[in-house]
Amino acid sequence: MGYTITWSADGLIDEYIRDVSIIQDGEMVQVPALSGLENIEFPRVGTLEAFYTDGLRTLVQSCPDVKNLYEKTLRYPGHVEKVKLLRELGFFSEENVTVLGAEVMPKMVSARIFEKSLTRPEIGDLLAMMIEVSGVRDGEKRKYRYHVLEYHDHESGVSAMARTTAYTASIVAGILVDGGIKEKGVIPMERLGSDHGFVERVFKEHAKRDIQIKETLI
Repeated sequence: MGYTITWSADGLIDEYIRDVSIIQDGEMVQVPALSGLENIEFPRVGTLEAFYTDGLRTLVQSCPDVKNLYEKTLRYPGHVEKVKLLRELGFFSEENVTVLGAEVMPKMVSARIFEKSLTRPEIGDLLAMMIEVSGVRDGEKRKYRYHVLEYHDHESGVSAMARTTAYTASIVAGILVDGGIKEKGVIPMERLGSDHGFVERVFKEHAKRDIQIKETLI
């Protein structure tokens, strides 16, 4: 499958079966998971395939005036074809089947098999993320692209996924402890991200951990 497990196998399968909320032409719509398939060229990695997954969460409510907004997951070419075959054959079904007199859920069995077969820390993972945003800034139409490319750190045993998610969570926790976040309650990430000082601090902390976020005006 060209993939190694670095987080919840159950959550991974959910990304393959759950309908996806996106904003299209100013309207929030639902599209099937794994749809919108396209190939992209990622610097230093090569050709990857991209497909819709349900990762926008609160962004679809926080950005009501955005014309188009979506998330796509990146995988090596051929991944979607294999996953679709498993899905269509029922391996991700949540309807129980009887096996040797016992009721089992195919989705749960598949998740456990994924954990056994696709957990390969000796190989390690890489994380490739690209964010493109366009709009008006300082009175001019602009389009920016952000790249992040991280690899498994074999010396410390920390995965690329952990470097970019857990490190980020710990950085934000540190800012909270230092009093850098004044709001209380549940705060969506995009609201924190609207504070340029906060973003600059997060970027600096990432750089200390040798995580590079490259910004390009395109």
